[in-house]
Order: sequence, then C-alpha cells, then structure tokens
Amino acid sequence: MRRTWTTRFVILTAVLLVSAAGLFAALQNPRATGTPLVLPGHTAPVRLVQVFEEAHWIELPPIVPPPERLLHDGFEPEDLAAWQSAEPQALQRVREGVDGTWALVLDAGDEPRELPEVRRRIEVSPGQRYRIAVQVRTEGLGSAATGSEGATLSVTRFSADGVDVTEDVGPRLRGDTPWRTLETLVTAEPDTVAFELRLSPGTGQTLGRVLFDDLTVDRLDPRAGLPLMRSWTEHARPAPSIDIKTAALGRETRPAIAHHAPASWGFQVDVPDDGATLRFGWGLGEGTDEAARVCLRVDWADQRLGGTLFDECLAGDEGRAWADTALALDRDGPLRFSATTATPDKITEVFWSDVRVDVAPSEARPSVALLVIDTLRADHLGSYGHSDRPSSPTLDALAAAGVRFETARAPSGWTAPSMGTLVTGRLAAEHRAGTRVVREQALTREALGARRKNLLAYTGMTLEHPTLGELLAGAGYETFGIQSNYFFSPPMGFARGYGRNQNYKGSSLKGARKAVKEVQRWLGDRDEDRPFLLRAHFIDPHMPYRMRRPWAPGFTPPEALPGLDHDPELPALVLRDLPAKEQAHADAAQVLYDADIRWVDDALGELIPLLEAQDALIIVVSDHGEAFLEHGVFSHGHGLYEELLRVPLLVRLPGGALAGTVVDRPVTLLDVVPTILGQVGVEPPTDLPGVDLFAADLPPPEPFITESMYSGPDRTGVVDGDVKYVYTHPPGFLGFNQARVEPSARAYRAVEELYDLAADPGEQHNLARERPDQVARYRAQVHAWLASTWPGLHIRCDGTTDEQVLTASESIGQISPFTVEPSDRIALDRTRHQVTLGLTGDSDWLAVRLLEPRATATLGDKTWSLGTGELPAEPPEPGPGCQVWEVLHSGAAAQDVDSETFAELEALGYVE
Repeated sequence: MRRTWTTRFVILTAVLLVSAAGLFAALQNPRATGTPLVLPGHTAPVRLVQVFEEAHWIELPPIVPPPERLLHDGFEPEDLAAWQSAEPQALQRVREGVDGTWALVLDAGDEPRELPEVRRRIEVSPGQRYRIAVQVRTEGLGSAATGSEGATLSVTRFSADGVDVTEDVGPRLRGDTPWRTLETLVTAEPDTVAFELRLSPGTGQTLGRVLFDDLTVDRLDPRAGLPLMRSWTEHARPAPSIDIKTAALGRETRPAIAHHAPASWGFQVDVPDDGATLRFGWGLGEGTDEAARVCLRVDWADQRLGGTLFDECLAGDEGRAWADTALALDRDGPLRFSATTATPDKITEVFWSDVRVDVAPSEARPSVALLVIDTLRADHLGSYGHSDRPSSPTLDALAAAGVRFETARAPSGWTAPSMGTLVTGRLAAEHRAGTRVVREQALTREALGARRKNLLAYTGMTLEHPTLGELLAGAGYETFGIQSNYFFSPPMGFARGYGRNQNYKGSSLKGARKAVKEVQRWLGDRDEDRPFLLRAHFIDPHMPYRMRRPWAPGFTPPEALPGLDHDPELPALVLRDLPAKEQAHADAAQVLYDADIRWVDDALGELIPLLEAQDALIIVVSDHGEAFLEHGVFSHGHGLYEELLRVPLLVRLPGGALAGTVVDRPVTLLDVVPTILGQVGVEPPTDLPGVDLFAADLPPPEPFITESMYSGPDRTGVVDGDVKYVYTHPPGFLGFNQARVEPSARAYRAVEELYDLAADPGEQHNLARERPDQVARYRAQVHAWLASTWPGLHIRCDGTTDEQVLTASESIGQISPFTVEPSDRIALDRTRHQVTLGLTGDSDWLAVRLLEPRATATLGDKTWSLGTGELPAEPPEPGPGCQVWEVLHSGAAAQDVDSETFAELEALGYVE
C-alpha cells in the first residue's frame, strides 16, 4: 500500500526523534555510518519516470499542511439563518441527517412542482483555493417526464462589484440515492471576494425530496496544488507512484517526478564498460512563488565517488518551459537528484521528466513515424483515383515509393474509437476509448449545458492493454507524440508510452505547418543514436474547412456556398457550418475539403524527406472519412458507410523495399500495430486480433466488426469480404424519455442493411429483404458480439410467463431490448429505479445501463453488486428461466474539460 504524505511525515518524524543527528549524517555523508547509501538499483537502460517508487526518496519533500476549515454547517438553527431562498418557507429541517442530526430538506411531495434552490454567501480570500463539500441524499427525486436535472452543489464567484464571474457544478443526483458526498475544488480569482454556495434540488417540475447535511468549506494550503495535479497514472500505465504527475510546461506535456523543495531522490545505476548517457528534463511549475530561489542538482550520492554532474539555480519566475540535459556516465553508483531552496518560506514546484539512462542499443532498429491525418477518406487522394483536384502530390509520391493498401478500413466513423484501435491493435469493445456509456436524451441536454457545460460523455482508454508507445518505449525507443484533437490526447489515454507529448491548435490557419515545425524542432534536438517513435496527428481536413490564400495550383474558390466566411481580414475562405442538403453545396464543400487535404500534403512535403533521410518506417493513415450526402448527411460519426470507413494506408518500408506495390487484400486499423512491431523486431502481445501485413504466411482475412456510438443511433456492423451488414440497434428506453409510458413498437425495431460492395460500392441497394438467411447469420454474429461487449447488465429470459421485476439502487439510464418483441412488456417506473418485464418469447434479451456504475440490482430473490465483477462477464448457457450477466465498462470515466478545450471541441462540431 502506498503511503500518503501525512503517513510519510509521521514515519519520518518518528525516525528523526529516535536518531535525528544520525539520520542527517547518513543522508549527507553515507560514510558517517560506515555503510554506503543504498538506493533502488536498475540495470541500464533505466527509464526512471516509469518505475519511480517511494524507495527512491532520500530526503522527503516538505509536508503539505492540512486544510483550514472555514465553515461547517450542520443546519442547526443558527446555521439555517445564514441561508436564503426565493421561498423562505422552503427552508425546513428534519432529524434525518447523516448521524441522526439535523438536515436541510427540500420536499416536492407527490405532485410535480418547482423547488427553489437555497443559497449562502461566504467571504473568501483572492487567489486561494477551496474545497467545498456537502452530504446529499435523495428520495424519489426527479421527474423524467419534465426533465428535472437532479440535486447538486454549485458555487458562484462574485467580484468586488458584485458581478457573477463563473460557476462550478458537481454531479447531479436523482431517484433514490443513499448519503453521498458532493465535492468541488474552486479557486478564488484575483478579483473574487465571495462565494455563493447553492444547494439545488433540480430544475423545473420535480418530484420527491432531497436532504443536505454537513456542508464544509476548507481553505487549502497553496502547497496543496502539486498533490492535486492530475496524476499521470490516471490515464497512463504503469501506475508506479503518486509522485508522478502530468506536468505541462511550455508547449509540452510529460510524465514527471514532481515535488516541492527541499527534497532529494535517486537510484543506483549500472554503467557498461563503453559508458552511458543520463538524460532528463527539468523545470518549475506554475505554482512556484516568483520570489523563490531554487537550485537543482544531480551528483553522485555516495561521496566516495564524489562529483557534481549538473547544477542549475533558478528564480521562481524561471524554468517555465522544459529544459533537457544529457550527461555522460562512466561509472557505477547511486545518483542523487536534489532541489534545495534559499527561500524555504516560498513555494516551489520542481519537475523532473523522462529521466533515463541510455546505453548503446544491442541491435539496430528502424525509427517509426506514424502520421495520422484526421477525417481523410481514401478516395480523395490521387493515388486512390481522385482526379477532380490535385489534392495530394506528396502522399501520391509516397505511395509510389512505398506500399499502398487499396482497401483499408477504420472500425468506426469518428476519432476516439478508431485511434484507440490504431494504437492498441484492439477494437473499442476492448480499449473503450470513445465509449458513450450513458447518453441522456436531448430533453435534458439544454439544462445540463447550462449547469455543467464542459462535461464530455465519451470515455478514455482502459489501462488494461499496452499501446504502441509503451511497447516501443520498452524496446528502447525515444517517443514523441503531437496532436490537435482532444479525443487523441493525454487525458483520453493516448500519451501512454510517450516521454514527450504536445498539443497544438491544428484547427487554425497554420494547422499542419505548425505541427511539422514542432516535429522538425524535436528531430533536430533529439539523440540521433537511438531509434524513435514519432506519432504526429493533423486535423486540417476536419470541419471547419479552410482554403488558405494564395490558392494551391488547380484550385478555384467555390461560388455561392452558404456559410462561407469571406472575411477580407482573414487570409482564407472558411466554412464553419455545413450547408443545406443540396448536391451542389456538397460539391462546393468538397473543394474546401480538398484544399485542407492539400494544406496537410504540402506540410508533409517538408517532413517526409527528413524521415526518409533517416530511413524510417513511415505509415500514413486516417481515423475515418467524411460524408458529402452520399447517404443524405454531411460530416462523420453517424454511420458505417464506406465514405466513413474507407481510409488510406500508405507504408514506406526501411530501405524503400517493395516500392510501388499495391495490395488488394482488405486490411483494417487492427493490423497497424502488429505490422509496425513486425518491422522493428518487437514481439507483439499474443492476443492481438490483427496481423503483420508483411508476414510471409498471412491467414485469410477475418470478418471485421465496426461500431458507431457517437452521433445518431447506435450501430454495429460486419464487413466480410465484399459483404457488409449493418445492424442499427433498437432505440428502447434512452435517458429520460417516456418514463411513465410503455415504448411504442418502434422502440423494439432494429434496422438491418446488407450490401454487396463488389457490385454496389456506393451502398445504395439494401439487400436485407432479398437475403434473409444471410442477414440472420450476420445478425447472430452481431448479437453474440454485443452480448459479450455491450457495457451493462444483461438479462435473457427463455420461456418465462411470470413478470420479472428488476430493481436498481441507481437510476436506469438506458434499456436496449435486443430481442424483445413489441408484444412483450417493459415498464419503467417514474423514479427510474425499477423495471417490470413481461417477457414471454422463446428468448428475450435486453441490456440495462445505470447512470452510476456502482450499484446493486435485484431480480426476483437475487441481488448483485454491479461494477465489481460479481456477475459472469459472458452469457451463460441458455436454459429455462432468466440468465443474468454483466459486461463491465473498463474505460476511464466521462470527464470535464476546461473552457478553452470545450470551445475548441465546439468549433470542431463535437459538442453542442
């Protein structure tokens, strides 16, 4: 078990009380005790930022003081007087608090009505950080028919002139929930003088009641900022230490050993006869006091070796961008990294990033460049037959000098799930990136947007499977990732294995050229003796489309395109919103789309020669395509047609092998990871479903599962050779809709499509009715896939006649009736905690998702704890009665993003 900072302090204090002088002497001079300093030992090459543990500490950082409690409100009579409400009579107390004490209650009763929120203002100090928490319990709270949001805690900042600055909101509780803590961290801005704490029972007409108890406000010590930083282990593997943080300095985000000064840590290094190189980055965090003075030093911790290797002293306002250092090592021994301060009363935040000891590689491996062009459909490149405009001369030349795969497909029509597959070699059902676990109906979207605008309901990757970055970093590769799409970023799990990771604003006029310039800088600074993995992402072809001036040769600006921005101050034509659904507008929009492709292509013309000069393995691929009314819609993310799934795949092999080869075999993004690993000689995980496309004996292509869970209804498809089957899931119950009304027959109706891609590449002729046997076979395959991968509680009843009642401790968010017929009955009660099932068919199967993953569920006389693995993860053998299993969602939780990131996602069309 890892020790907290407080535990460390207690242990260190005890040791100091026993032998303060002796410990001090041992730390400063190992020979004083007669024994050498013992530190964790590692065989080079060492990547300490991945293995750092508590045992590495020589001198522990200063202890973060506990928070100062400013307010504890137990809703006693003297407390209640401080609260205000639009309806003063709403301020009622009951002796039903957490420990049987008083609690504030807001009660709507049995008839829907609008309950007021209650407010209390407290004075705060500018620039300080506060933790605000309250205990909440709900009883039958919320009315699905009226769209009540649920109870929450919110905080409004007020400046000296009384202006409402902003608002922070915690989760919302509905239905019946036991006592639960709602908590938020709020920073008082420089002009903030007061917070207004708001306890809300919901919005609009609501039912039931909510109780609040034990509201607390704690002022955090400024040094608490470092422990509160996002831990790298929240979205990265392995999970070595609480002291490794996601540190952003300048343009780069890196995993870093983070601490306050004074402190020191170290490790034992074993250096081979031909020497080694110690490499690390360093810098000071934004929380460092400008008046501070800190010195960073690296030396041999054992004074018998002696010698300082690195010594740099900084003022508190310096070191806010990563600096990188390389030091020659010619001996074994314990290295010590220390931070001392001449201003112990000032706060310092010290970061050490990507600490490693490099030795000469035992075998030469080629460098790898994975170039990802967002939203690029294959048939808009010249090498894939596009002749309307010269959109891709650089990529066409790369195709001629390398290997072009004629038919490559992405597993999804939008970024997160496809990119998860690209970097793990697994489908979204395994890596979980971009999974929409709970999609609430549009009925609540407006209210949620007003209160918690920056919430994304799409999850990051699970930590279960290694990424390409991890696999190559473990083989000694230097790794660098750069991207301009949040759904391909570190918080979504895509920084795993990358010692350096950089976000840039690709949806701008500079776009790809900005990324190429950063890559060129990195290539110029890096150690050329080691192989590298570069993963560079370019978002230019994504909406909004741009045509930069001067126009590329062969391009003419479209005329009369609705929504086109002709701002003379802007050196581009910009299409921010998709035009009306007319074919002429689609043709005009494609001119701008091709112009964006050409912009990326020209930028790659400056990068690819540099990669070729290093004889790198180069892979160019996309995450998905783009629709231009082929099936009545624009953009992407809404379906599984070929205009969304067909992507380019170009490979330049080391030495220029197989130049000019065109491969007709259908391939998928599943094949990219095993192909790269095969080319560089790294053993792949044994359970990868894809293949090395250059292996000597390739098995026949397997049917390929595709999924769409972003815009529009959920869909699952199978591509089997030249046959594509698409299953659009039955709508069922979703979010808050029809809580008191049994769904219509439409709720049970799946839509099925079947296409012969050889005879009908445009997918215009649905053969589902003409080939029922083939449809039934693929439907069974899709159902088997969903039964094992669809997150939620699955219930399958065979030959039952009695009604079944499912009761959950948390609100039900979605019911998917996969094989339930309209003649069967599904009735969801108004609290959305209970479902009555009248399933009388031969085999009725449905899946239920709850708004909260940790809950209990009862069916008949059996109760299970959900989210714990207590239930089987695979469908039990069919039989009479009802079988129950649960597919766990193992990905990261839905997350909040900062306002700037949210605005960028709005501009890209990801959120409304």
